[in-house]
Amino acid sequence: MEGRIYIEGLADFRRDLRRIDPELAKGVREGLKDAAQIVAYEAQRRAPRRTGRLVASVRAFASGNRAGVRVTARKVSRAYPGGYPYPRRIEYEAGGRGAFVAPALAAKQVEVTRRLGYVLDDVAEIWRG
Repeated sequence: MEGRIYIEGLADFRRDLRRIDPELAKGVREGLKDAAQIVAYEAQRRAPRRTGRLVASVRAFASGNRAGVRVTARKVSRAYPGGYPYPRRIEYEAGGRGAFVAPALAAKQVEVTRRLGYVLDDVAEIWRG
């Protein structure tokens, strides 16, 4: 899958971990968010800087077994008083290749994979005592 890093068995692992030690499961979620933050920083570096609003809206998130990067900037105008999500337009204008988020993941994929490996190793080490 393009634009994703998949860890096979993560959902089962986290489910079992929550049964054994909920705090360790929280640690995995925090590790997922830390790995996503690597991509968020790179996306901020690559994002167009017209007003700074776009860069400021790039955030890492983790929820359940997923982590990622959200870009939530909205542009308000008379035609769109509620605003519209202009980061999507910027990504679309790049021809579907992604203007800054997808290239950020591609550039940092090895580092993110390594970080996730460290997180899982740390959890295993804590569990062993």
